[in-house]
Amino acid sequence: MLNYKKIVPAIALAALVSVGGFATHIALADAVKPADHAVSATKPAAIPSKAIPQMSQLGYDTMRAASGARIAIFNGNTDMAAKLVGVALNDLKAAEKDAGVIGPDGVFTVKAPTDIGSNNPADDRFIPVDGQILLADNFVVTPEKSAAIKKANQHLAKGEHQKAAEVLKLASVEVDYSRIMMPLAATQTHLHAAAELVAKKQYYEANLALKAVQDGLKIDTLSLVDTMPKSG
Repeated sequence: MLNYKKIVPAIALAALVSVGGFATHIALADAVKPADHAVSATKPAAIPSKAIPQMSQLGYDTMRAASGARIAIFNGNTDMAAKLVGVALNDLKAAEKDAGVIGPDGVFTVKAPTDIGSNNPADDRFIPVDGQILLADNFVVTPEKSAAIKKANQHLAKGEHQKAAEVLKLASVEVDYSRIMMPLAATQTHLHAAAELVAKKQYYEANLALKAVQDGLKIDTLSLVDTMPKSG
C-alpha cells in the first residue's frame, strides 16, 4: 500500500530529471548529523521506481505561461497576458500526448483517451509537470550514505531513476518522492475561460481563472525506497 503524504519542508532536496527548469541532484548541506536525530523504527512501504514519471516539458511550459499571464495582468500588461494565455493553451494541446492516469499502486501510465475505457467517460488524465526526491526528515549522515547519494546523483543526472533508487536502497537511505501532476481537463477549462475573459477585458476574472489552474495541481509525496533496518 502506498504511503501518500502531504508535502513537508525538506531537509535536503534533489531532483528527479534534467528537464527544463528542474533541479538535478540530491543535496546533503542541511542533513541531520548522527548525534542530532535518532533513526525512526517505523518505515513507510516502498513504491516501485517506475512510479516516477517522465516529466512533461510542454506541461511545465504550460504552467510557466499561465503564471506569466497572471504576472502580466498584475503589471497591467494586458496584451502580454493575452499572448501568454494563448501560449499556455498551445503548449497544453501539445502536452496531451504526455497525459496519463495514476493507478492504485501510484504508478503513472501514459494513456490516450481511447485507452481509458467506456466505463470512465470523464477525461481524468494528468500531466506530470514537476517532481523532486526528498531526503526523509530523519536522515542521518554517514560515510556510506554520503557515498551512495553521490553515486545516485550520477544516475539521476542520466535519468536513470531505477538505478538511483537501487543504490539508495542498498545503503538504507530513506527518500520520499514528491510529484506535481496537472489535471488535463480542468486545466483546459480554466485556460479557455481565461482566454475568453481576457478578450472581454475582464482581467480580474481572468486572473481568478488562471489562479484556478495553479490551485488545481495535484501534489503528493510517496515513499520511494524501502529502508527497513537490515537484519544482523
